[in-house]
Amino acid sequence: MIARIRRSLGDDPSRQGHAFLAAVAVVAGLVLAESPADAQSPLYLLEMPDLLGAQGGDVTAILTLDNASGLQVSGITVGVCSDPLLVVPVVVQEGATTAALNGGNGPDFFNAQIAAAGVGVAVVTAFGGGAGFPPAAGHQIFDVRYSLIGSPGSVTPLDICDTLVFPPVVNPIVASVIAGGIITPTVIDGSIEIGAIPSAALEIDAPAIGIPGASVIANVRLDNTEPILGFRFGLSYPASSLELTSVDPTGLLAQTQGGSGPALFLVDFAPTGGSGATIECTISNPPFLEALPIGTDQPILDLEFEVLPSAGPPCAVVPLGFTDTLGVPAVPIEVTLISGPAPAASAPGGIVLGPAPAPSPPSGGITLLADTQTAFPGESVTSRVSLDSDTPIEAFSFGIAYVPGDVTLLAIGQGLHIAQLRCGQGPEFFAATIHSGAAAGATVGAVFALQPPLVDATLGAGGGQELVLLEFATSTNPVSGGSALTFTDSLGTPPVALEVTVGAMAVVPATLDGAIALAQVFTRGDTNDDGDVDIADPIRLLGALFPGAGGATPLACLDAGDTNDDGQVNIADAVTLLSALFGGAGGGIQPPLSCGIDPSSDSLGCDLYTACP
Repeated sequence: MIARIRRSLGDDPSRQGHAFLAAVAVVAGLVLAESPADAQSPLYLLEMPDLLGAQGGDVTAILTLDNASGLQVSGITVGVCSDPLLVVPVVVQEGATTAALNGGNGPDFFNAQIAAAGVGVAVVTAFGGGAGFPPAAGHQIFDVRYSLIGSPGSVTPLDICDTLVFPPVVNPIVASVIAGGIITPTVIDGSIEIGAIPSAALEIDAPAIGIPGASVIANVRLDNTEPILGFRFGLSYPASSLELTSVDPTGLLAQTQGGSGPALFLVDFAPTGGSGATIECTISNPPFLEALPIGTDQPILDLEFEVLPSAGPPCAVVPLGFTDTLGVPAVPIEVTLISGPAPAASAPGGIVLGPAPAPSPPSGGITLLADTQTAFPGESVTSRVSLDSDTPIEAFSFGIAYVPGDVTLLAIGQGLHIAQLRCGQGPEFFAATIHSGAAAGATVGAVFALQPPLVDATLGAGGGQELVLLEFATSTNPVSGGSALTFTDSLGTPPVALEVTVGAMAVVPATLDGAIALAQVFTRGDTNDDGDVDIADPIRLLGALFPGAGGATPLACLDAGDTNDDGQVNIADAVTLLSALFGGAGGGIQPPLSCGIDPSSDSLGCDLYTACP
C-alpha cells in the first residue's frame, strides 16, 4: 500500500468497506502505476484538503504537490477515492499551476477519468522536457468538483488510493511522480464533511489581473437567507506573493449605524497559525440591533493587497481563501444570526498575475525602433523591431523596407514581449508578409485581443519591448556592405499603415531606423593583401607611414595595418609586426589572425581586402 498520513478521520470503520471502481492512466506509453510501493519519498507530498459543504451543494477539492527535492516533477498520476453514497465527482480540471505550464498553454498531456467511487488523473508537463513543477510548495495540480448528496453530519474520505481501475487497463492507479524516475510520494488524505444548508455564504471576488509591484483590491461578498448581525473568519493568502495592506467595510456594511460603519471591526494582520489575517465584525451593540438584510452577492469588504515584485510567473493564479485555522483560539468561518452563531459556507478566489512592468522608456512618447546589427558576410542575422512607449498599446502595424542585394529577408517572428501576451498565447491576430523585388521589405500587423476578456492583452508602458524579429540572410560577396532598415507606410497592397493603437485610437509613432552592416573580413598584419603575413607586410606598412619621393600609397584596409589593435596605425604597429615575425620584444599581432572581422570598435575601417572570401 502507498504511504499516507491520516489527518483527522483516522481508521474509522464507517469509512471502510466501500466498493470502489478502478482507474489507471497510461502516459506517453509509460504505465505510472508500476512505481514500487517501497519507493515512497518524503521529498514529494501529494495532499487533498479537508472541506465542509452543504447538503445539495458543491465543493471543489484541489490536489496539491509539495516538491522539496532539487528536481522538477515532470509527471504525476494519482487516484482519489470517495464514498459514492455521499458525494459524486462531477468535473475534473487542470489546477492553477498545471494550467500555467508551457507559457499558459497547459501541460502536453492531461487525462482525467471519473467514476462514482473516485477520479484518476495523469499529467505529463512537457514531452520534450523543460517545463515542470519546480521545487516549491503548494503546486495546484487539479481541481475536483463534488456534488454533495449525503445527509448532514456525514463525512466522506478523499483518499489518495491505489484501488481504482478503469477499463480497458487493468492496473490500479498508484500515486506516483516522475522526477528523474518514477517515485511514490508521501500523501495526506482529505475529507468532505456535509453540513446543513447554511444561512449564509461568503465568497472572494478577486480582480482579473494583478501586476507585481502594484496594488489590487479584492472583494468579499455575502449571500444570506437570514439577516446577519455579524461575522468572523480567517483569510488565507501566500505571503510570498501578496501583502494585505488594508481591510475596509463597503456596500451596505459601510452604511450601517447611520454611515459610521459597524460597531466592532477587528483585523489581525499577523495572526498566530500562519500567513493571513483574521477579521471579526459586529454590526451594532444591544439593545439597538442592526442587521444586514437578506440578499445575494452583497459586497461587504474591500481587501487591498500589494502584489509583491517577486510574485510570478505571469498568469499564475495566487489563491485567496477562507480558513478556520488562524488565531488563538482559532477564528471560525461563521456568521451571527438572530438565533446565534452559525457556520457559513465559503468559496475561495484568486488573482491572476500579469507581467512585471517593463522598464520606463528613456523619453516620453511612442517610438518604433529597428536594430543596427553588424554581421559576417554569409551568416544569418536577426534584427529586432522594438517599442518605447509611455502608454499601453493594444495593436500595431508597420512596414519596414530594405535594399536587396547584400541582405535577403527570410522569416518574420513574434518578439519576446508580444509572444508572452495572453498568458503565453501571444496576440490573437498576427499577420506578417515578406515583400521581394525592388520594393523589398516586410509588413506586419498585430491585434493583441479581439474580444473580452482582455486579461494580459495590452503591452504596458516601457522601453525596449520586442515586437517583431526579422531574420536575414547575408551575401557571401557583399557589394554595398549591407542595407538600411527603414520604416515605411507604403509597402503592401493596400499599403500597411505605420501606427499603434492606444485606447482604441490610431496613433502614428515616431521611428528610429536601423541597419544591417556587413563587416569587411580581413587578416590582421596582411597589409599588402596577399593572404600571407610575412616580411613584405612591415615593408608595405612602413612605406605607407613614411613615403618616399613617389608619395604615399595608403592602405586599403587600415584595420589590417593596426596590428596592436589600438585604433591607430603608426610606427608601433610596424614594431609589433616585426616582433611577431622575428621574435623580438613586444606584444603579438591581435586577432583576427586569419579571415575575420575586427572585434574592437574604432574609427578605422577596411574599405577593400580581397585575400579573404
